[in-house]
Amino acid sequence: MIKVTIIKQKNKIKSIELKGHANYDTHGRDIVCASSTAIAVGGINAITEIMCDDSILSYVAEEGFIKLEIYDLFNERLQVILETLEIQLKSICLSYSKYIKITYQEVR
Repeated sequence: MIKVTIIKQKNKIKSIELKGHANYDTHGRDIVCASSTAIAVGGINAITEIMCDDSILSYVAEEGFIKLEIYDLFNERLQVILETLEIQLKSICLSYSKYIKITYQEVR
């Protein structure tokens, strides 16, 4: 199962983490893993391309693990991209809830 953790602070997305494998199908045919990875990596690419500022986030993308850490919580353009990423992940979760789960945490 892919475990997605979204951490919010003051109702803004501070961090998104995807961990694990869906095991929906065999490696190379797993549409849940592929779509989740494409959404996360596409979000990272959009942020780095549009924002052109490495100081607003850091990220790690490895086999079975992707994490975005946001440093500029009040950048509205950045939050729109992150909210879009969240909505896309929720859409996958609606259809494949046995293979992907989203949990939320609120920090001060």
